Amino acid sequence: MIHSIAEARPDRRRFLRLLGGGAAVMAAGPVLAACGADETSGGGGEMTGELEVWDFLRAAWPEWKQVQTRADERFQGAHEGATVKRVEQPSDTATYNQLLQSAITSRSGPDVLLMQPYTAGVFSFQSGLADITDAVDPAIVEAVEPSLASAQADGKLYGLPTGLQANVIFYNKEIFAAAGLDPDAAITTYDQLVGAGQQLKSAGYTPIAGGNKEGEINGWMNSFLFPGLGTYEDSLKLASGEMEFTDDLMVEVVERYVAMVSQGLFTEGMQSMPLSDYEPQFRNGEAGMILSLATNGINLSGAVGNDNLGVIQAPGIASATPHYYPAGTALVWCVSRFSERADLAAEFVASLADADTSQDLYTTVGWLPANTTAETGDTDYPVLAEMADAYSTYEIHEAPGTQWRADLANAYKSQLQLVIAGSASAVEALAEVQRVADQSR
Repeated sequence: MIHSIAEARPDRRRFLRLLGGGAAVMAAGPVLAACGADETSGGGGEMTGELEVWDFLRAAWPEWKQVQTRADERFQGAHEGATVKRVEQPSDTATYNQLLQSAITSRSGPDVLLMQPYTAGVFSFQSGLADITDAVDPAIVEAVEPSLASAQADGKLYGLPTGLQANVIFYNKEIFAAAGLDPDAAITTYDQLVGAGQQLKSAGYTPIAGGNKEGEINGWMNSFLFPGLGTYEDSLKLASGEMEFTDDLMVEVVERYVAMVSQGLFTEGMQSMPLSDYEPQFRNGEAGMILSLATNGINLSGAVGNDNLGVIQAPGIASATPHYYPAGTALVWCVSRFSERADLAAEFVASLADADTSQDLYTTVGWLPANTTAETGDTDYPVLAEMADAYSTYEIHEAPGTQWRADLANAYKSQLQLVIAGSASAVEALAEVQRVADQSR
């Protein structure tokens, strides 16, 4: 049974967390201001009228805009008297978060918001979001169940996920062949990955393109390598404090990554190259591989050729295969707690997470669907189909870094810079990360 949001008044909560990074590139945002004394949510019973939707990708991504426009039209056609008004917001995370903070503090703003998952967005602004647990179709909730952790806390659901995100390594098959590698032979282990990198280097290519001035590659490689050594349960223990960052598991993750850097398997000068500047190395054929995001598959296919792009998933290290693939929520659609049409907004959010919109995002934008009922066979991009097949047949869980607080994620990235520079050992760097963890408990 679907209940009205207006029937379930949210508890008083104050969340004063800094925003942090996950699988995607996320900037830290402002501390959330506490809401006023009246914690009652807006009326939820109105099922007609205009829904205002804040969307920070609409202006920057034409294909995204096309998909969302079609979704709006479907929803309006199915809900007589309801209209959708998309408001384009800045794609800069910090600026968008400031707008969110102002809207929540003033108990105003939109009905529906596009948010980053976990502490990067949803959990840092939780006091301004409606609990939609009993207001959306249970079938939709079941369809996106593997990704619900990104928007669920204390038994309450604060949004529905749209798209899967993962750190993967893409490779250029022609360059692999030129370096004497079999472009069709799957690379599934760490040793195979290192061996391929060494062979590319010997052939005169940059093995893996990467820009690490901001330390983002440090976090991405943790997400990429951790599942080869640790289980998803291990990642939860690390996030909760049950496992310390100085555990042998984390030491080995760091040491294996730093060993790849020391062997010259990443871009020369990576430590001084911004993340935004490294992709051309792969596009112009200087690098055989690139550490990137799964959502970048279509763009890179356009650069090197649809049939010329391959993908390497998180590799096995302790065994021939990883414990799981680190694929988690890309973004989350949420309902404002101050919406006067909260029930209508919840139905709209559900429509944005349904199979039709998920499949449209897959074929048009290249987003892997969070909805497990979406069809993924029809695509012009082989690498996209390969990733979709992998995530539908292999165990997937959110990447470890998405579960960390912002201060821990930042400490990890900055401390690994010292390890790469030779100024600290992996144990010393992780001990400092643990000190940050202990300070805030």
